[in-house]
Amino acid sequence: MQADFLPGVLAIATDFRRAPVQRYLRAREEYRPGTSGPALAALIALVHRHSEHAEVTLGVIAPEDDSPIPLRIAVEPDRTADALAAEVEDARSRLAAMRAGFDIDDLIGKLCPTPVFDRHPLFQIAYCELTGEHEPDAAEDALEAVVGCDLVFVDDRDAGELRCEYDAELFEPQTVRRLLAQWATLIDAFTAQPDTALTALPMLPDDDRAALDEWSAGPLVARPATTLHALIAERAASRPDSPAVVSAAGTLSYGELDDRAARVAGYLSVVGCGLARSSRCACGVRRGCRCWPWAS
Repeated sequence: MQADFLPGVLAIATDFRRAPVQRYLRAREEYRPGTSGPALAALIALVHRHSEHAEVTLGVIAPEDDSPIPLRIAVEPDRTADALAAEVEDARSRLAAMRAGFDIDDLIGKLCPTPVFDRHPLFQIAYCELTGEHEPDAAEDALEAVVGCDLVFVDDRDAGELRCEYDAELFEPQTVRRLLAQWATLIDAFTAQPDTALTALPMLPDDDRAALDEWSAGPLVARPATTLHALIAERAASRPDSPAVVSAAGTLSYGELDDRAARVAGYLSVVGCGLARSSRCACGVRRGCRCWPWAS
């Protein structure tokens, strides 16, 4: 699945036919950001921008635990980056306080009594923050235990890099690399623009933004100075049978439109309108194919 810049890049259909567990391929991409910052808040903003969901649920992985804990954050587009970062940190503190008595299997049993094959029933995106305090083996074991997620984002503070482990059956490597670059861009934006609304934060790296600007501009096309009715007359002469007006009442070709417009002009001239070339005449007609000759 290759998503490019489509808004739904992170929205995987619940009925997507995944491969059997024997073919579940986990791949990894790495990205080295320029600075470190509120990575989890930036990731939540990234998921919100792509999925357009009002609530974002992630699995927060702790290397010292056996399974991730779900974190749900309500995202309001007009909220500032600093406000979202503060709420995320507060939610993480509450998760840490309740971690000792939390049983993920009990929660899954209550919310999702019917198991879903090879898919985590509470979330499909997970996050893990690694520091020098974590044992490398424990961290790898924790990441390998998350087998039912489509995307696992890792903020490795000790190595100074962002990583993403992903289901290779769903995503292309270039798609994941682009997500990592967007994540890093949002981390920088959270640090540099804390008072900016989430919808106004830059998400695309400079290279992607330049490519979009180039695609949006397109080549310059020289067009002669003319009028709309002259263009219609030109098309009526060159392609009279091409459809000009299509509506529920019927279809008018360019030839028919030009002919009817000429008859309307002749009628207005007979009744005393349009005696001068630049004179104006107001006409009231019902909507439909018949109104277009009056406008032509």
